[in-house]
Order: sequence, then structure tokens, then C-alpha cells
Amino acid sequence: MSGGVGTGPSFANLFMEVGTMKAWFSAALAALFVGLFAAAAFAAEGRRGEGDKPRPDPEAVFKKLDANGDGKISKEEWMKSPMAQKNEEGAKKRFDALDADKDGFVTLDEFKAGRRGGGEGKREAPKKEKEK
Repeated sequence: MSGGVGTGPSFANLFMEVGTMKAWFSAALAALFVGLFAAAAFAAEGRRGEGDKPRPDPEAVFKKLDANGDGKISKEEWMKSPMAQKNEEGAKKRFDALDADKDGFVTLDEFKAGRRGGGEGKREAPKKEKEK
């Protein structure tokens, strides 16, 4: 009679193989969730730009561009920026887009609004409080 003991896979061996498959599946599923969690955390952190560098603080950037410290950036100050050195025409367009009220200066509020909105397209000037 064939098929006796030792001629095929035993029940114990099959159970171990199924257990190993479950372990591999569980590990793969855990890795997937860890990856998704990391991606969500990265996105929630608000990182944008090149590589894994966070965007600089808008107030710090504004302060550097506001060379005379008067609380607004003139077109002259803007054109001395690193962006203007690389792309003068693009820098002029960007300044004009940020200058929402078209007074020739970019305020901190306009600068922050432009960074959120990308600085392109239509955007209203920051609303001023109504006098009562």
C-alpha cells in the first residue's frame, strides 16, 4: 500500500507552511499600513517644495526681503532677491501678482496670501477693518 507515513507532506508541515504564509501576509500588510501612515503624516506636516525640505517661514523670508525694515517690500527690494537674480522677468510677474492692492509694495499679508495661493491668478487685497 503506498501513501504511508513519510511518503508525502505531513499535516504538521502543511500547518507550518500556512502559518508562514500568514506571517508573511501579516508583515506585508503591516508594512503597507506603516507606509500609508508615514505618507499621511508627511502630507499633514505641510511640507512642500524640493525633496524633503520644509517651506521656509513666510515671516522670516519677508523680513529678509524687506531690506529697510519698513514692513513692506518695494519692487526695488524684491528685484534684489535670489529669485530675481535667476529670472528677472518671472520675479517682476511674481511681484505684480503678490501686490494685490497694486500700491507698488507687498505687505506681509499679501506675501502670506500669495504663498498660500501660489501667487498667480486673481486674488483680492487683504480686507481692511471697517471703521465704525
